[in-house]
Amino acid sequence: MIYVFIFLIIIVPYFARSKRQRKNSLIFSFSLMFFLAAFQYDLTCDWSGYVEIWNAINGNDLLNKEDLEFFYTLSLKLCRPFGFYFFLAITAAFYCYVLYRLVRKRVDSKYFWVFLMTFMLEVNCFFMLVDTNRQTLALMFVMLAFETIITGLEEESPKKDIFKSYVIAIILLFIGINIHRATFVAIPLLLIPP
Repeated sequence: MIYVFIFLIIIVPYFARSKRQRKNSLIFSFSLMFFLAAFQYDLTCDWSGYVEIWNAINGNDLLNKEDLEFFYTLSLKLCRPFGFYFFLAITAAFYCYVLYRLVRKRVDSKYFWVFLMTFMLEVNCFFMLVDTNRQTLALMFVMLAFETIITGLEEESPKKDIFKSYVIAIILLFIGINIHRATFVAIPLLLIPP
């Protein structure tokens, strides 16, 4: 069944001809990606680790909660009344939305299918994102941070808007760091001149 989804994710945008059809096909493809990511069960290597973290945060203290970052712990606690699968669906919706937004803005619509083919068939892309849920969530905040900076610089806006873009980016990076500490690596990238 997964192969049918992957085939549809790639082939539907390939046959889209008009710009509107390509936009709709991208929405369709990301909807299928959301379905794969949100409704997983023991699909990935880290599945048992995430279930263990969920159980620890929500009462059954199997690991040291202090080792987890604040925003990640908070997101797990906020999803507690709705269950672990709701948390998976929310995170999948978030990163599918971020990726959709970036692809729609940064990739020429004629090449949506090329991006999707690479993203779905390259082992270290889509399924790695599904496997590393917490890291992916942090990575999406990093991607949003840099997109904010790039957008602020592109629009030939006044210096106060560029400053505002950097402030927003720093806040997004701060959230990312509080989801997964590895996001610290992205901080020096802010210092690279445009």
